[in-house]
Amino acid sequence: MISGTANGADVVVVANLMPIYPYFMEAPAGIQKPTDLKGQSIAITNPGATFDIASRVALKKVGLDPTDVQFIKTGSVVNVQSALMSGQVQGGLAQVPDTLKLEAAGLHPIIDMSTLQAPAAGTVVSMQRAYVDANKDVTQKIVDSIVQAYAIEKEDRSTTVKVLKQYLKSEDDAAMGATYDYFVAKAPPTVPRPEQFMDAFAVLAEQDQRINSVDLAKMIDASYFQKASGG
Repeated sequence: MISGTANGADVVVVANLMPIYPYFMEAPAGIQKPTDLKGQSIAITNPGATFDIASRVALKKVGLDPTDVQFIKTGSVVNVQSALMSGQVQGGLAQVPDTLKLEAAGLHPIIDMSTLQAPAAGTVVSMQRAYVDANKDVTQKIVDSIVQAYAIEKEDRSTTVKVLKQYLKSEDDAAMGATYDYFVAKAPPTVPRPEQFMDAFAVLAEQDQRINSVDLAKMIDASYFQKASGG
């Protein structure tokens, strides 16, 4: 999103669907607390990707510097999990329901990022600005539907779990139930705000100076969500 804007994309964010970092830093039994990660290896997907950004945020929040660890590029979430389970690394992020499999294999969480009070924008609804300007009513209906869907999710666990099973292609009742319980409780959709993008902005700016030209406030239009939520 930020990189695209820096490279000339004219898009606008109208809703934030993931205002937290929904990740746990998983580690083997030999790592008992976050500071034990100093001098160790942490698996990420790719530099500048969500796992990279979130791992750096997590480390800083617990008093470590990202330079205290070695980041190992694995290329995918599945590969992060494989690196953790094989013992190739001593830390790596995971989210529900993947945490269930990792913890069943003997890993355990040493950081719960949802408790760190770190604003985030892991999943957003963004649209071409020209389309939004030409279709304000459609844009409003889209955002309205997001707010309405979340209200239904909170009230109807059974139906929501069935939908999760369908789209995640899983018949695992425990995993899908855990996914519902975690995300519905901790990650309600919300109004997009510039501060939710600051972590990503800082990490990406270290890798590409063009990021510094992005005005986060201009990249966001909060009015649609505010109207949809009555706020």
